[in-house]
Amino acid sequence: MFWDFLSLRPESTHQVSILFSDRGIPYGYRYMNGYGSNTFKLINAENEAVYCKFIYKVWPQKEFPLIEVGKLVLNRNPKNYFAEVEQIAFSVASLVPGIESSPDKMLQGRLFSYSDTQRYRLGTNFLQLPVNCPYRVRPRNYERDGEMTIQSQDGAPNYYPNSFGGPVNDRTVRQPPYYVAGDVDRYNSENEDNFTQAGIFYREAGRQIPFSASLSLESNTRTALYCLYQYGCEYVSVQMPVPTISSVVN
Repeated sequence: MFWDFLSLRPESTHQVSILFSDRGIPYGYRYMNGYGSNTFKLINAENEAVYCKFIYKVWPQKEFPLIEVGKLVLNRNPKNYFAEVEQIAFSVASLVPGIESSPDKMLQGRLFSYSDTQRYRLGTNFLQLPVNCPYRVRPRNYERDGEMTIQSQDGAPNYYPNSFGGPVNDRTVRQPPYYVAGDVDRYNSENEDNFTQAGIFYREAGRQIPFSASLSLESNTRTALYCLYQYGCEYVSVQMPVPTISSVVN
């Protein structure tokens, strides 16, 4: 089913090329690349926006050079693996002022689904867990009670407005308006150019990283398809158009 899906969704060609190259099978954690899929917006004080990706994935580096914005330092091991790793809850909806979501259709779906998944997995109050709550500050909001409540907020009211000094919206960090025009409809993206970027990766990968990535891509793909052929020959040859390396190169 894996190759059946890929052969029918050619927009996956670039990602699969990365997966079956040396980038997809790194020597160890020190050699592992991390990629962000979603496109975000960076907003300055004048409400001017630019689109960005945190660590390059699909945008060509020649056209969009990397800009270092900081470091993620891993300087200790977890003291309690369950508390600090198993209970951690990431969500693309958890944004700070100056970073906003874009109209990226995949991101728009994840804004809801990520947090909803964490509620199902960890409970309603997963944001109150130490590994998920803000560092060195205590949030003030109108969320109250529910299963496994940790922060009671000292009995503050759960309605707005109120006469007890409850939190108010900070309009200085609200999302600025942006112009939208055009027809809203459902479009099929399968006929878009799905091979140019994959071809660039195939030809350039050997010069970008210190491994024979192009040769590994060919070898790994050929091995996977051979194993599939051995155990599902009739299915592959009759029902599924097998992707070839030549289609990537061309």
